Amino acid sequence: MRVLPYKLQRSLKLKTIDFSIEHLIDTGKLQWHDSYPADDGMYFAWRDKMAPWNGAFMSRFGLSVSNTDVRDYLVPLSRTYPEVYFVNAEGSEDGNIVVALIRDGRMKTWRFPESRSNHHWKATAKRVGIKKLKDAYDDDDVRYEAESDMMNEAVDHFDGQIMIALKNRTREATVCACPLA
Repeated sequence: MRVLPYKLQRSLKLKTIDFSIEHLIDTGKLQWHDSYPADDGMYFAWRDKMAPWNGAFMSRFGLSVSNTDVRDYLVPLSRTYPEVYFVNAEGSEDGNIVVALIRDGRMKTWRFPESRSNHHWKATAKRVGIKKLKDAYDDDDVRYEAESDMMNEAVDHFDGQIMIALKNRTREATVCACPLA
């Protein structure tokens, strides 16, 4: 449970927020899903602290669930929290990463370029002293590190668009002298 900063409290009309995906889904009263994202024996979640970010606040979460597209849960959930920008990066078994920017029921996606994936694999292999890329693909530690680096870069893809949108909303609120909506 987190106490939100005053401006965010006014904007979201909440004093605190429980940063669990289950709570957000329950609070959003999603009728169309029967259950939470789940997979037998594989459900891992983590979160970072909330931190100031370009005049707003950001918190990063990780949710590891195989065989489920989490973004499908976030689209209807975002209608319940229209002021929140959800950025979701998902990797598949074939190594592709798709990033989604979700806000107020709308979703925009972007596929992480293969050239950037190759860069991360090569850099990680070099850093740990593996010369053949094929050997790097078979090494679980290298895979974890390369995929983590790719996911972090992928999540940052929409930062510029979010910053512009936040600045425009702040400017509108200042010009209109009205609360952020």
